[in-house]
Amino acid sequence: MGEALGIYFLSVVIPVYHDWPRLQLCLNALELQSFPKKSFEVIVVNNNPSDRPPEGFWVPDNCIIVEEAKPGSYAARNKGAAQAIGEVLVFTDADCIPSVDWLKLVSQYYERGSGILSGRVEMFSVLNKKKLSFPESYDYIYGINQDIYAENDVGATANLAVDECSFKKLNGFDAKVYSGGDVDFCNRASECKINFFYSDKVYVSHPLRCSSHDLLSKARRLLAGKLKRNFWGGLVVALSPPLVRLHILFFKKKAPLDVKFKAIFFLFFVKIVQVSEMVLLLAGKADERQ
Repeated sequence: MGEALGIYFLSVVIPVYHDWPRLQLCLNALELQSFPKKSFEVIVVNNNPSDRPPEGFWVPDNCIIVEEAKPGSYAARNKGAAQAIGEVLVFTDADCIPSVDWLKLVSQYYERGSGILSGRVEMFSVLNKKKLSFPESYDYIYGINQDIYAENDVGATANLAVDECSFKKLNGFDAKVYSGGDVDFCNRASECKINFFYSDKVYVSHPLRCSSHDLLSKARRLLAGKLKRNFWGGLVVALSPPLVRLHILFFKKKAPLDVKFKAIFFLFFVKIVQVSEMVLLLAGKADERQ
C-alpha cells in the first residue's frame, strides 16, 4: 500500500475470457491515461488458463496477467483484488475502452470520498452503419444503463470502483454466480451503509452487441443468476410481463423511434428465450458462463 504523488494508488482489475483482441484495445487506452502511470497498476485475470495470450499481445509495464481457473468473471475479479496493492480497486471489462481522464477522476473522488463509485458506460456501434440493427437497438436501450441503476445505488462492474476497506468488509463478490454479482455486491454495500456515488464524467466506452447469439446468451446468464440469488424472485421475473423494461423504453431512455421499435421487438423475443431457459434450468441444465 502507499500513496504516489499525493494521490491514492489505484489497482485496475480486468477479467478476460477468450477476448484478447478487445482487451488489447482496453490496455492501449489505459496506457494513454492522463493519470500518472506510476500511480496505478493493471491486473488482468485470465479466466481460462488454457487460453494463452496470442503471439504479439502487448502488455504495459505496469500490468500483470494472473490466472483464475474457477469459472466466472466474479471469481476472476476476486482473484485480481486479492493480488492488488492499491487502496482503491477499479473494475472494468475487457471489451471496455476507458476515457483518457478515467483514472484521474476516480482518484479525485477518493481524495474526498469513500465507498463505491459508479461511472457512465457509453455504448457505441462497431458496424459503422447509419442505423442500428435489431440486436444493437436492444443493447442500446437495455445494455448498461449506469445512470438508471444508480437510482437504486447499483452499478455494473464495467465501470465500478470501491475502496479496498469496503471491498474487504463485503468479502468481495459472490464467486458462485456468473451474472448479477455486481447487483448483489452493491445491495450488500447498501445494507452495510457503505457510500454509493454515480458520476457521469467518469466514463468508459463499450461496444454495442451486434449478435443475437451474444444478447440471448447474456439474457440466459442474467436469468440463471437471478434464480440462483432468489429463486422465487427470478421465477416471477421470468414469467411476468417486462413492465420495468417497457418503462425504461418509453420513459427513461432517449432514442430515435426506429431504435425503440427494434428494441421492443427484440425484447419480446428475449422474453420467449428466457421462459424457455427457465424450463431448461429447472430440468437441470447447467448455467451459461458466456
